[in-house]
Amino acid sequence: MITSRLVRDKKGIDPVVSSLTLLIITVAAMVLAIGLSQAIIDNRRSQMGERLQVEKILIDANKIDVYLRNTGHVTIVLKYIMINGTFYPLTPNCWLQPLEGSPEGQWAKITVTNSYGEGLFRFSFFSSNNVELGRTEVEYDETKL
Repeated sequence: MITSRLVRDKKGIDPVVSSLTLLIITVAAMVLAIGLSQAIIDNRRSQMGERLQVEKILIDANKIDVYLRNTGHVTIVLKYIMINGTFYPLTPNCWLQPLEGSPEGQWAKITVTNSYGEGLFRFSFFSSNNVELGRTEVEYDETKL
């Protein structure tokens, strides 16, 4: 008789309270998911802001002409170009404006004057805050011209 009385006196969670608890947990999870996804999207958008494309590189015995294009969404300020491990400051800095409705973007020509030989040239491009925006390699052989 005592056992049957204990079973009868046992009460569960009210359905309204359980529904509200689940609703609160669901809303909290959605707020967390939206916050995380927004942070990831903002991070990716800032990474996509500076996009530099190397259009063409012309190498002579005494100079190198580099044609660059800004295909991103923010202004790029190039401060240095590195050729085979040697930094060449761009004075004045090279400013490339963003696309702004033009599918081609803005391009610039950078000329570095020095005596160069043949072989593999490694180029890296650095912004005003010393972030590497891109790199490329070019093989140069005068006999193939």
